[in-house]
Amino acid sequence: FGSVAATSRRRGVQIVCIALAVLVSLSRMYLGVHTPADVCVSLIIAAAMLFVLYPVFSSEERFHKYMPVVSAVSILLSIGLLLYAFLTPEGEVDAANLYSARKNASTLFACTLCLLPVYLIDKNYTKFDTKAPWYAQIIKIAVGLGIVLGIKSGLSKPLVALFGNEFVARGVRYFLIVAFAGIIWPMTFKFFAKMRIPALDKIGKKIGAIRNHETDYDKVYTTVLKDLREGYLGRVTFDRL
Repeated sequence: FGSVAATSRRRGVQIVCIALAVLVSLSRMYLGVHTPADVCVSLIIAAAMLFVLYPVFSSEERFHKYMPVVSAVSILLSIGLLLYAFLTPEGEVDAANLYSARKNASTLFACTLCLLPVYLIDKNYTKFDTKAPWYAQIIKIAVGLGIVLGIKSGLSKPLVALFGNEFVARGVRYFLIVAFAGIIWPMTFKFFAKMRIPALDKIGKKIGAIRNHETDYDKVYTTVLKDLREGYLGRVTFDRL
C-alpha cells in the first residue's frame, strides 16, 4: 500500500492506500495476533524499505534494470531467515515465537521465490495493460481477490495432507497465490479492458461531466435514474472479443 501511495499521482488512490495500511495495522492488534510493538517495528521497517527502494521503482527504465537484482537479494535474505528459523533449536526460545517465525519464514521464502518468475513472464510474455472501464476494474479486483482468498483458505488442509508438513504446505500455498496474482490473473486483463456495459458507461460520462462542471446536476440525476429504470444495466457487450 505504501509503494502504491508513493508512486500514484491520484490523490484518491493515495488516501485509500494509506487508510488501508492503517486499518491493516490496527486489525492485527485488534485480532490479538500482533502487539503494538510488532506493528510499530513493521511500519518503521516498511517505511525504511520504501525510502530505500523508491528510486528503484521511480521509472519503468529503473524498474526493469533493478528488479532482477531486488528479486535475487530478496530471495537470499528470505533463505537466511528460513535457515535461522529452522536451525534454531527448540527450547532456546519461546515455542510460540519459534513457531510463528517458522511460519513467517516459510511464507516469505515462497513469496520472494515467485517474484522473479512473475517479473520475467510479465516482461517477456504477459505485458498486461491495467486500463479498463471503472466497473470492470471493480469486477476484476473483486473476482481476483475472491480467488486468492479461495486458494489461501481452500488449499490449506489438502496441501498439509499431501506434503505431511505444515510449513512446506504453507510455502507451496503462498507460492501458488503469488503465481496466480502475478501470472495467471493478469492474463485476463485484456478481456476486462474490452468489457462494456452501456448504462454504466453513460453514468461514468455524466459523472465526468459533473466533475468538469459541464452539465446541470439535477438534469444528470434525472437522466441517470431514467437509464436505470429502462434496464440498460442488463446489457453487457464485449468489443472485439
